[in-house]
Amino acid sequence: MNVEQEFSTVDLLLKSSFETRGVDSFALSIIKLERQVRRIFSFLIYQHPDYSAEDIKMLRTIISKNKRMYFENFIKGIEHIYCSDLSNLYGVDFQNDFDRLIIIQGERNKIFHGQTTTQNLSRHDLTERIKFMKKWSLRIQTIFESEVGFNGFNRNSFQKSSKNINLLNIDSFRNYEEFKNLLKGIGR
Repeated sequence: MNVEQEFSTVDLLLKSSFETRGVDSFALSIIKLERQVRRIFSFLIYQHPDYSAEDIKMLRTIISKNKRMYFENFIKGIEHIYCSDLSNLYGVDFQNDFDRLIIIQGERNKIFHGQTTTQNLSRHDLTERIKFMKKWSLRIQTIFESEVGFNGFNRNSFQKSSKNINLLNIDSFRNYEEFKNLLKGIGR
Protein backbone atom coordinates (compact mmCIF):
# COMPACT_ATOMS: atom_id res chain seq x y z
CA MET A 1 0.00 0.00 0.00
CA ASN A 2 1.00 3.57 -0.61
CA VAL A 3 -0.67 6.99 -0.47
CA GLU A 4 -2.28 6.62 -3.89
CA GLN A 5 -3.81 3.27 -2.98
CA GLU A 6 -4.77 4.39 0.53
CA PHE A 7 -6.52 7.49 -0.79
CA SER A 8 -8.24 5.65 -3.67
CA THR A 9 -11.45 5.39 -1.63
CA VAL A 10 -11.34 9.16 -1.16
CA ASP A 11 -10.96 9.58 -4.92
CA LEU A 12 -13.93 7.28 -5.54
CA LEU A 13 -16.08 9.31 -3.17
CA LEU A 14 -15.03 12.59 -4.79
CA LYS A 15 -15.93 11.26 -8.25
CA SER A 16 -19.34 10.09 -7.07
CA SER A 17 -22.57 12.05 -7.36
CA PHE A 18 -23.34 11.84 -3.64
CA GLU A 19 -24.37 15.19 -2.24
CA THR A 20 -22.10 14.69 0.79
CA ARG A 21 -19.04 13.61 -1.21
CA GLY A 22 -17.01 16.65 -0.16
CA VAL A 23 -17.47 16.32 3.57
CA ASP A 24 -17.30 12.50 3.47
CA SER A 25 -14.02 12.60 1.55
CA PHE A 26 -12.66 15.28 3.86
CA ALA A 27 -13.43 13.18 6.96
CA LEU A 28 -11.96 10.04 5.43
CA SER A 29 -8.79 11.91 4.40
CA ILE A 30 -8.19 13.06 7.97
CA ILE A 31 -8.65 9.52 9.23
CA LYS A 32 -6.06 8.27 6.73
CA LEU A 33 -3.61 11.04 7.59
CA GLU A 34 -3.89 10.35 11.32
CA ARG A 35 -3.61 6.61 10.74
CA GLN A 36 -0.37 7.08 8.83
CA VAL A 37 1.41 9.03 11.58
CA ARG A 38 0.07 6.72 14.31
CA ARG A 39 1.40 3.71 12.43
CA ILE A 40 4.80 5.33 11.84
CA PHE A 41 5.03 6.14 15.55
CA SER A 42 4.05 2.54 16.43
CA PHE A 43 6.59 1.19 13.96
CA LEU A 44 9.37 3.28 15.52
CA ILE A 45 8.38 2.21 19.06
CA TYR A 46 8.51 -1.44 18.00
CA GLN A 47 12.10 -0.99 16.80
CA HIS A 48 13.21 -0.82 20.44
CA PRO A 49 15.60 -3.76 20.87
CA ASP A 50 13.71 -5.03 23.93
CA TYR A 51 10.39 -5.44 22.09
CA SER A 52 9.40 -8.59 20.23
CA ALA A 53 6.28 -10.24 18.85
CA GLU A 54 5.15 -11.08 22.38
CA ASP A 55 4.85 -7.35 23.13
CA ILE A 56 2.62 -6.33 20.21
CA LYS A 57 -0.71 -6.87 21.94
CA MET A 58 0.32 -4.88 25.01
CA LEU A 59 1.85 -2.04 22.96
CA ARG A 60 -1.40 -1.75 20.99
CA THR A 61 -3.41 -1.82 24.21
CA ILE A 62 -1.31 0.93 25.76
CA ILE A 63 -1.73 3.15 22.70
CA SER A 64 -5.46 2.50 22.43
CA LYS A 65 -6.11 3.21 26.12
CA ASN A 66 -4.45 6.60 25.96
CA LYS A 67 -7.29 9.00 25.14
CA ARG A 68 -5.02 12.00 24.53
CA MET A 69 -3.10 10.80 21.51
CA TYR A 70 -4.00 12.72 18.38
CA PHE A 71 -2.23 13.65 15.18
CA GLU A 72 -0.02 16.34 16.72
CA ASN A 73 0.85 14.08 19.67
CA PHE A 74 2.01 11.29 17.38
CA ILE A 75 4.15 13.84 15.54
CA LYS A 76 5.64 14.90 18.90
CA GLY A 77 6.25 11.25 19.68
CA ILE A 78 8.02 10.66 16.38
CA GLU A 79 10.21 13.68 17.01
CA HIS A 80 10.96 12.47 20.55
CA ILE A 81 12.16 9.01 19.52
CA TYR A 82 13.47 9.33 15.97
CA CYS A 83 17.08 10.35 15.38
CA SER A 84 16.29 12.98 12.75
CA ASP A 85 14.09 16.01 13.29
CA LEU A 86 10.94 15.69 11.19
CA SER A 87 10.93 19.38 10.34
CA ASN A 88 14.44 19.05 8.84
CA LEU A 89 13.48 15.93 6.90
CA TYR A 90 10.28 17.53 5.60
CA GLY A 91 11.93 20.80 4.61
CA VAL A 92 11.27 24.51 4.87
CA ASP A 93 7.48 24.21 4.56
CA PHE A 94 7.13 21.91 7.58
CA GLN A 95 5.88 24.44 10.13
CA ASN A 96 3.45 26.12 7.72
CA ASP A 97 2.10 22.76 6.53
CA PHE A 98 1.87 21.39 10.07
CA ASP A 99 0.04 24.51 11.26
CA ARG A 100 -2.36 24.20 8.34
CA LEU A 101 -3.11 20.61 9.31
CA ILE A 102 -3.90 21.72 12.86
CA ILE A 103 -6.36 24.25 11.43
CA ILE A 104 -7.89 21.55 9.22
CA GLN A 105 -8.31 19.35 12.29
CA GLY A 106 -10.14 22.17 14.04
CA GLU A 107 -12.45 22.45 11.04
CA ARG A 108 -12.95 18.68 11.14
CA ASN A 109 -13.90 18.86 14.82
CA LYS A 110 -16.54 21.51 14.07
CA ILE A 111 -17.95 19.46 11.19
CA PHE A 112 -17.93 16.19 13.21
CA HIS A 113 -19.90 17.88 15.97
CA GLY A 114 -22.48 19.28 13.56
CA GLN A 115 -21.28 22.84 13.94
CA THR A 116 -20.72 25.41 11.25
CA THR A 117 -17.17 26.47 10.53
CA THR A 118 -16.44 30.18 10.43
CA GLN A 119 -15.17 29.73 6.87
CA ASN A 120 -18.47 28.26 5.60
CA LEU A 121 -16.49 25.64 3.70
CA SER A 122 -17.75 24.68 0.25
CA ARG A 123 -17.15 21.36 -1.47
CA HIS A 124 -14.38 23.07 -3.43
CA ASP A 125 -12.76 24.27 -0.17
CA LEU A 126 -12.92 20.76 1.26
CA THR A 127 -11.45 19.30 -1.94
CA GLU A 128 -8.51 21.72 -1.72
CA ARG A 129 -7.91 20.61 1.86
CA ILE A 130 -8.03 16.97 0.74
CA LYS A 131 -5.39 17.68 -1.91
CA PHE A 132 -3.24 19.32 0.74
CA MET A 133 -3.60 16.36 3.14
CA LYS A 134 -2.71 13.97 0.36
CA LYS A 135 0.37 16.07 -0.46
CA TRP A 136 1.46 15.99 3.20
CA SER A 137 0.86 12.24 3.39
CA LEU A 138 2.87 11.66 0.21
CA ARG A 139 5.76 13.71 1.60
CA ILE A 140 5.69 11.72 4.87
CA GLN A 141 5.55 8.49 2.84
CA THR A 142 8.64 9.48 0.84
CA ILE A 143 10.58 10.52 3.94
CA PHE A 144 9.89 7.43 6.01
CA GLU A 145 10.21 4.93 3.17
CA SER A 146 13.69 6.31 2.60
CA GLU A 147 14.59 6.64 6.28
CA VAL A 148 13.20 3.46 7.84
CA GLY A 149 11.60 1.39 5.05
CA PHE A 150 8.05 2.00 6.29
CA ASN A 151 5.63 4.62 4.93
CA GLY A 152 2.73 4.18 7.33
CA PHE A 153 0.68 2.17 4.84
CA ASN A 154 2.91 -0.46 3.26
CA ARG A 155 2.72 -3.20 5.90
CA ASN A 156 2.00 -4.07 9.51
CA SER A 157 3.44 -1.39 11.78
CA PHE A 158 4.57 -3.96 14.34
CA GLN A 159 7.42 -5.44 12.33
CA LYS A 160 11.14 -5.01 12.71
CA SER A 161 12.82 -2.96 10.03
CA SER A 162 15.48 -4.41 7.78
CA LYS A 163 17.29 -1.07 8.16
CA ASN A 164 19.40 -0.10 11.12
CA ILE A 165 17.32 2.62 12.80
CA ASN A 166 18.82 4.94 15.38
CA LEU A 167 16.32 5.82 18.06
CA LEU A 168 16.54 8.56 20.63
CA ASN A 169 15.41 8.46 24.25
CA ILE A 170 15.04 4.67 24.21
CA ASP A 171 14.87 4.60 28.00
CA SER A 172 11.59 6.52 27.75
CA PHE A 173 9.87 3.47 26.23
CA ARG A 174 12.06 0.54 27.34
CA ASN A 175 9.16 -1.16 29.12
CA TYR A 176 5.39 -0.85 29.34
CA GLU A 177 5.38 1.54 32.29
CA GLU A 178 7.89 3.87 30.65
CA PHE A 179 5.93 3.70 27.40
CA LYS A 180 2.70 4.67 29.22
CA ASN A 181 4.56 7.61 30.80
CA LEU A 182 5.91 8.66 27.40
CA LEU A 183 2.39 8.73 25.97
CA LYS A 184 1.14 10.74 28.95
CA GLY A 185 3.96 13.24 28.43
CA ILE A 186 3.40 13.75 24.69
CA GLY A 187 -0.39 13.48 24.99
CA ARG A 188 -0.76 16.74 26.92
